Amino acid sequence: MLILEDRTLAPDWSTIHNRWIILEDGDRREVTMTVRQYSAAEICRLLRDSGFDRVDVYGDLSGAPYDMGAKRLVVVAQKGEQP
Repeated sequence: MLILEDRTLAPDWSTIHNRWIILEDGDRREVTMTVRQYSAAEICRLLRDSGFDRVDVYGDLSGAPYDMGAKRLVVVAQKGEQP
């Protein structure tokens, strides 16, 4: 199986448009999809608007800073006292 991928980033960085061409056993299929991207600021705002009291952002699962060297975006949100 061979998968060829073509990605296009929307000018406002809000979405990635993907096109996959899949070649397998002499057959060719094409799949398209759009993935919505959210910035850290957008996610934090949505969580706070939903009632979360504390929202922390990290650059990896070990709690590294979210900066230009971040491997991923990790957001931890807490909402009030838990029963």
